[in-house]
Amino acid sequence: MWSEVEYSSCDLFAASYLLTFLGPDSTEPRWHGYAYACLMFSVAVIQTIVFHQYFRTQTLIGMDIRTILISAVYRKSLRLSSAARCESTTGEITNLMSIDAQRFCALMLNIHTLWSAPLEITVAIYLLWGELGPSVLAGIAILLVMIPINVFVARKSKILQVRSTVLTMSTCTKFVSVLAGRYVSFSHSRNV
Repeated sequence: MWSEVEYSSCDLFAASYLLTFLGPDSTEPRWHGYAYACLMFSVAVIQTIVFHQYFRTQTLIGMDIRTILISAVYRKSLRLSSAARCESTTGEITNLMSIDAQRFCALMLNIHTLWSAPLEITVAIYLLWGELGPSVLAGIAILLVMIPINVFVARKSKILQVRSTVLTMSTCTKFVSVLAGRYVSFSHSRNV
Protein backbone atom coordinates (compact mmCIF):
# COMPACT_ATOMS: atom_id res chain seq x y z
CA MET A 1 0.00 0.00 0.00
CA TRP A 2 2.97 2.30 0.44
CA SER A 3 3.30 2.29 -3.33
CA GLU A 4 -0.24 3.69 -3.58
CA VAL A 5 0.89 6.84 -1.80
CA GLU A 6 4.04 7.05 -3.91
CA TYR A 7 2.25 6.63 -7.25
CA SER A 8 -0.51 9.06 -6.29
CA SER A 9 2.15 11.62 -5.45
CA CYS A 10 3.99 10.97 -8.73
CA ASP A 11 0.74 11.40 -10.63
CA LEU A 12 0.08 14.71 -8.88
CA PHE A 13 3.61 15.97 -9.65
CA ALA A 14 3.31 14.96 -13.31
CA ALA A 15 -0.08 16.67 -13.56
CA SER A 16 1.41 19.79 -11.99
CA TYR A 17 4.24 19.86 -14.54
CA LEU A 18 1.79 19.26 -17.39
CA LEU A 19 -0.47 22.11 -16.24
CA THR A 20 2.54 24.41 -15.98
CA PHE A 21 3.57 23.36 -19.49
CA LEU A 22 0.08 24.09 -20.83
CA GLY A 23 0.03 27.55 -19.23
CA PRO A 24 -0.03 30.62 -21.49
CA ASP A 25 3.43 31.84 -20.46
CA SER A 26 5.21 28.49 -20.87
CA THR A 27 8.42 28.52 -22.89
CA GLU A 28 9.23 24.82 -22.58
CA PRO A 29 9.79 22.82 -25.77
CA ARG A 30 6.95 20.70 -27.10
CA TRP A 31 8.65 17.40 -26.28
CA HIS A 32 8.38 18.25 -22.56
CA GLY A 33 4.60 18.10 -22.90
CA TYR A 34 4.82 14.68 -24.54
CA ALA A 35 7.20 13.52 -21.82
CA TYR A 36 4.82 14.69 -19.08
CA ALA A 37 1.88 12.96 -20.77
CA CYS A 38 3.90 9.74 -21.16
CA LEU A 39 4.97 9.99 -17.52
CA MET A 40 1.34 10.33 -16.41
CA PHE A 41 0.36 7.35 -18.58
CA SER A 42 3.24 5.23 -17.28
CA VAL A 43 2.40 6.06 -13.67
CA ALA A 44 -1.26 5.15 -14.29
CA VAL A 45 -0.29 1.80 -15.85
CA ILE A 46 2.14 0.92 -13.05
CA GLN A 47 -0.39 2.05 -10.45
CA THR A 48 -3.06 -0.22 -11.99
CA ILE A 49 -0.71 -3.21 -12.01
CA VAL A 50 0.34 -2.62 -8.40
CA PHE A 51 -3.26 -2.13 -7.25
CA HIS A 52 -4.42 -5.32 -8.96
CA GLN A 53 -1.58 -7.27 -7.38
CA TYR A 54 -2.39 -5.77 -3.99
CA PHE A 55 -6.10 -6.59 -4.27
CA ARG A 56 -5.33 -10.10 -5.48
CA THR A 57 -3.00 -10.75 -2.55
CA GLN A 58 -5.39 -9.25 -0.01
CA THR A 59 -8.33 -11.21 -1.47
CA LEU A 60 -6.38 -14.46 -1.21
CA ILE A 61 -5.43 -13.69 2.39
CA GLY A 62 -9.05 -12.80 3.17
CA MET A 63 -10.31 -16.00 1.57
CA ASP A 64 -7.79 -18.04 3.58
CA ILE A 65 -8.95 -16.38 6.80
CA ARG A 66 -12.58 -16.94 5.81
CA THR A 67 -11.91 -20.62 5.09
CA ILE A 68 -10.16 -21.06 8.44
CA LEU A 69 -13.00 -19.35 10.31
CA ILE A 70 -15.71 -21.35 8.54
CA SER A 71 -13.95 -24.64 9.23
CA ALA A 72 -13.38 -23.67 12.88
CA VAL A 73 -17.06 -22.76 13.36
CA TYR A 74 -18.16 -25.93 11.58
CA ARG A 75 -15.81 -28.08 13.67
CA LYS A 76 -17.05 -26.41 16.85
CA SER A 77 -20.70 -26.85 15.82
CA LEU A 78 -20.13 -30.58 15.37
CA ARG A 79 -18.78 -30.83 18.93
CA LEU A 80 -21.59 -28.88 20.61
CA SER A 81 -23.43 -30.61 23.41
CA SER A 82 -27.19 -30.99 23.11
CA ALA A 83 -27.69 -28.26 25.74
CA ALA A 84 -25.51 -25.87 23.72
CA ARG A 85 -27.37 -26.78 20.54
CA CYS A 86 -30.61 -25.71 22.18
CA GLU A 87 -29.11 -22.29 22.98
CA SER A 88 -28.01 -21.50 19.42
CA THR A 89 -30.10 -22.01 16.32
CA THR A 90 -28.95 -23.38 13.00
CA GLY A 91 -29.43 -19.90 11.56
CA GLU A 92 -27.00 -18.37 14.05
CA ILE A 93 -24.35 -20.94 13.20
CA THR A 94 -24.97 -20.43 9.49
CA ASN A 95 -24.67 -16.65 9.94
CA LEU A 96 -21.36 -17.11 11.74
CA MET A 97 -20.13 -19.24 8.88
CA SER A 98 -21.33 -16.98 6.08
CA ILE A 99 -21.84 -13.35 7.09
CA ASP A 100 -19.31 -12.92 9.89
CA ALA A 101 -16.59 -14.86 8.10
CA GLN A 102 -17.20 -12.76 4.98
CA ARG A 103 -16.66 -9.60 7.04
CA PHE A 104 -13.10 -10.70 7.78
CA CYS A 105 -12.57 -11.32 4.07
CA ALA A 106 -13.78 -7.79 3.29
CA LEU A 107 -11.67 -6.37 6.11
CA MET A 108 -8.49 -7.60 4.45
CA LEU A 109 -9.22 -5.50 1.36
CA ASN A 110 -9.60 -2.31 3.38
CA ILE A 111 -7.26 -2.75 6.33
CA HIS A 112 -4.42 -0.68 4.85
CA THR A 113 -6.74 2.24 4.25
CA LEU A 114 -6.55 2.97 7.98
CA TRP A 115 -2.99 4.23 7.64
CA SER A 116 -2.72 5.08 3.94
CA ALA A 117 -5.79 7.32 3.63
CA PRO A 118 -4.62 9.93 6.17
CA LEU A 119 -1.16 9.89 4.60
CA GLU A 120 -2.58 10.31 1.08
CA ILE A 121 -4.86 13.13 2.22
CA THR A 122 -1.93 14.89 3.90
CA VAL A 123 0.29 14.59 0.82
CA ALA A 124 -2.53 15.76 -1.48
CA ILE A 125 -3.31 18.76 0.74
CA TYR A 126 0.38 19.68 0.87
CA LEU A 127 0.74 19.49 -2.91
CA LEU A 128 -2.53 21.32 -3.52
CA TRP A 129 -1.56 24.04 -1.05
CA GLY A 130 1.59 24.62 -3.10
CA GLU A 131 -0.50 25.05 -6.26
CA LEU A 132 -3.71 26.70 -5.02
CA GLY A 133 -2.80 28.30 -1.71
CA PRO A 134 -5.58 29.04 0.79
CA SER A 135 -8.27 27.90 -1.67
CA VAL A 136 -7.51 24.38 -0.47
CA LEU A 137 -9.25 25.23 2.81
CA ALA A 138 -12.64 24.96 1.06
CA GLY A 139 -11.84 21.38 0.06
CA ILE A 140 -10.64 20.57 3.58
CA ALA A 141 -13.89 22.01 5.00
CA ILE A 142 -15.96 19.81 2.69
CA LEU A 143 -13.84 16.81 3.67
CA LEU A 144 -14.39 17.52 7.37
CA VAL A 145 -18.15 17.97 6.86
CA MET A 146 -18.40 14.68 4.98
CA ILE A 147 -16.77 12.63 7.77
CA PRO A 148 -19.74 12.85 10.20
CA ILE A 149 -22.17 12.33 7.33
CA ASN A 150 -20.35 9.14 6.34
CA VAL A 151 -20.31 7.96 9.97
CA PHE A 152 -24.07 8.58 10.20
CA VAL A 153 -24.78 6.69 6.96
CA ALA A 154 -22.52 3.80 8.05
CA ARG A 155 -24.35 3.50 11.38
CA LYS A 156 -27.76 3.52 9.70
CA SER A 157 -26.53 0.91 7.23
CA LYS A 158 -25.29 -1.26 10.10
CA ILE A 159 -28.67 -0.99 11.87
CA LEU A 160 -30.50 -2.00 8.69
CA GLN A 161 -28.09 -4.88 8.16
CA VAL A 162 -28.68 -6.14 11.71
CA ARG A 163 -32.46 -5.92 11.20
CA SER A 164 -32.14 -7.81 7.94
CA THR A 165 -30.05 -10.50 9.63
CA VAL A 166 -32.60 -10.86 12.45
CA LEU A 167 -35.44 -11.18 9.93
CA THR A 168 -33.47 -13.72 7.92
CA MET A 169 -32.71 -15.75 11.04
CA SER A 170 -36.35 -15.76 12.14
CA THR A 171 -37.42 -16.81 8.65
CA CYS A 172 -34.85 -19.62 8.65
CA THR A 173 -35.98 -20.73 12.11
CA LYS A 174 -39.63 -20.83 11.01
CA PHE A 175 -38.68 -22.65 7.83
CA VAL A 176 -36.71 -25.26 9.78
CA SER A 177 -39.65 -25.65 12.18
CA VAL A 178 -42.05 -26.20 9.28
CA LEU A 179 -39.71 -28.74 7.70
CA ALA A 180 -39.24 -30.51 11.03
CA GLY A 181 -43.04 -30.63 11.49
CA ARG A 182 -43.51 -32.09 8.03
CA TYR A 183 -40.78 -34.64 8.70
CA VAL A 184 -42.44 -35.67 11.95
CA SER A 185 -45.86 -35.98 10.27
CA PHE A 186 -44.32 -37.84 7.32
CA SER A 187 -42.52 -40.24 9.68
CA HIS A 188 -45.72 -40.73 11.67
CA SER A 189 -47.76 -41.54 8.54
CA ARG A 190 -45.16 -44.10 7.42
CA ASN A 191 -45.26 -45.87 10.80
CA VAL A 192 -49.07 -46.20 10.77
